[in-house]
Amino acid sequence: MKSKIKERYLSRLDELILQAASLPTDSREIIASVSMDEGASYRTEQFMKLTGFVEWRTSVSSVLDVVVPHGSIHRKAVDGFPNLDNEIETRDYAVSFLKSVRYDFENGFFEDIASEIDAEISADYLSQAESLLSFSRPSDKGEVAAAVISGAVLEHGLRMICTTLEPPEPTEVNNKNLALGGLIEALKKRKVFNELTAKQLRSWADIRNSAAHGKFEEFNRSQVESMVSGVSEFLSRHG
Repeated sequence: MKSKIKERYLSRLDELILQAASLPTDSREIIASVSMDEGASYRTEQFMKLTGFVEWRTSVSSVLDVVVPHGSIHRKAVDGFPNLDNEIETRDYAVSFLKSVRYDFENGFFEDIASEIDAEISADYLSQAESLLSFSRPSDKGEVAAAVISGAVLEHGLRMICTTLEPPEPTEVNNKNLALGGLIEALKKRKVFNELTAKQLRSWADIRNSAAHGKFEEFNRSQVESMVSGVSEFLSRHG
């Protein structure tokens, strides 16, 4: 399922591709050749009227700057778009480029592969936590390990979110990593989520801390089950 943001940019790319065909054009006579016997010969050359073309070129540049990652091999071409001339061949090149970018963007080829791998690893750990809850006996205290695992996945996920912000949110203070509670407060302050979500995250942090410090009486199996599914849902929304 595509995000609404992605759908909006795909729709905008479609609009710009269609708009290119309707850009106003004009023609001019230019010298094709000059000879001593026949003098100058002329040919007609078509070009796009500058006003409409500049508006279109500016919109294209703005969308491409968002859609194409800065580490992509296509960035050099994207950075050159504001300087494209108004020749017909330039428009045709730009439209072909837009179509290619649209396809890659729609099919996820611009996604950060490192982030995808990280998300897959986190999902694997949460799957392990679910298995501990599903297949362990009550006497095995599987919920303890599940709470520790899902808490570690949540902490790692919050750190990753911090690094993706612009500017990045520091994840350590005085060369010491922020604990789970500190990460929650930092991201709430950056308005990544609201107080209601922060309150839920704090409750999961409390469960993780209780499990890690042997305070098993402070939580139960049902709470850990909710925690595991909740962490998964939270990271899918914010990852």
